[in-house]
Amino acid sequence: MFYKTPLYKTRVFSLSVVLLVLSLLTESSSQALEKLQVVTTFPHDAAIAGEIGGSYIQVESLARGEEDPHLVTARFSLIPLLNRADLLIVNGQLLEVMWLPELLQKSRNDKILPGKSGYLDVSKEADLIFYNPDEVGRSPLFDANFVYGARTGQIANHHYWLNPANGLVIAKNIFERLSELDPDHESAYRTNYENFVSRLRERIQEWDKQMASYAGLQVVSYHRSWNYLLNRHGIRILGYIEPLELGLPKQSSLKKLARQMKTQKVRLILLETYQDKKVAGQLAEETGAHLLVLPSSVSPSLGVQDYFQLFEVIYGKLLEAFKGLQG
Repeated sequence: MFYKTPLYKTRVFSLSVVLLVLSLLTESSSQALEKLQVVTTFPHDAAIAGEIGGSYIQVESLARGEEDPHLVTARFSLIPLLNRADLLIVNGQLLEVMWLPELLQKSRNDKILPGKSGYLDVSKEADLIFYNPDEVGRSPLFDANFVYGARTGQIANHHYWLNPANGLVIAKNIFERLSELDPDHESAYRTNYENFVSRLRERIQEWDKQMASYAGLQVVSYHRSWNYLLNRHGIRILGYIEPLELGLPKQSSLKKLARQMKTQKVRLILLETYQDKKVAGQLAEETGAHLLVLPSSVSPSLGVQDYFQLFEVIYGKLLEAFKGLQG
């Protein structure tokens, strides 16, 4: 004969389980809230912040790595992230001008507004390439502030994170602000920062060594995205599919570029994952050039998990392409 547990004991046991689960969930939620809540505009900065902040921060990116960084969709779901943020890390140089202001206005979180301690522009002290006036056109994609800034030498090419040495500057800016906002964990942040810098400097030396023999090569770039990386290694840019920073491809410009590519025997076109492969493909077909699509930010969907892997993928693909050109 089986023993049957009294009903009241079963209910007591069930209630105990429920209370235990609720207790664990509350404790987990409390621990999450105790962490410094960090939001970045782009995932490469989130990856660097995660390396430095470690277990003491909760970090999320507003944009995805495969999105066009100029035109990120200002999704309603992003507002709660900004509402609870203690620190907002931005790329700066007006890369976010078309979409971030709207989100900040809707978030109603005063401590992450420009000028406040919860707002960090990591382009500070980065090695920047400033636009020449004749590189900048007029476009509804950007407001007058961008055009004015570029034409007066006040706005730089905002793809500076693609020089890996600027990753050292970004890391320094993040370390200093985390330490300021959370001084109790400054020692841990410093240890993580120094480890990140040591690893990145080691990899930069290796990447520089691998690229040294390709100085002087010419390529075509879709946008002015790769100027920082290519300038670092002495790779010259013959021209751009988008001839102006604020312009779209034009048939007249593409025909001129095709003629130049044939004359100069340039056989490599670089573009990012979100750019128009049809336009670039037509140029490649006409000139016999190779089309090389590169990731420009951390993106798990593209197989890029962190800032180091971003450059491992970029350099790996570049080196393979350059070797093919010499073959």
